[in-house]
Amino acid sequence: MELYRSHVLVCGGTGCSSSGSAKLIERFEEQLKEKGLDKEVKVAEGKGP
Repeated sequence: MELYRSHVLVCGGTGCSSSGSAKLIERFEEQLKEKGLDKEVKVAEGKGP
């Protein structure tokens, strides 16, 4: 199990998905990797109740 210093939770519900949340997650991950932070910060998709 990997431990992360921070987590970024991005909405993944129906409305958010239709507004491009998957692209936002992808872009976050790209930026974190470019800056060498991909092992410290986890980006996760959250879905409502």
